[in-house]
Amino acid sequence: NMETRELSEILTQSNYIKMLCANEDVTLTELAEKIGKSQPNLSNMLSRSDFRISDMEKIAKALGYKFTYTFTREF
Repeated sequence: NMETRELSEILTQSNYIKMLCANEDVTLTELAEKIGKSQPNLSNMLSRSDFRISDMEKIAKALGYKFTYTFTREF
């Protein structure tokens, strides 16, 4: 589906995290502190959009969310 693909390109992990930070009025520096990482380290992760599941869980919890990871069967 073209619309789904375009949306998934826009909502990368990094963009989604930045959107959640904006919604919760949390700076990236504050988020880095909350998850025990340096701000440059978090910025590098965001620029690569490269996160471990454990990182995503920590980020979600720090922002007041729960991270869930699911597999959905494609037909």
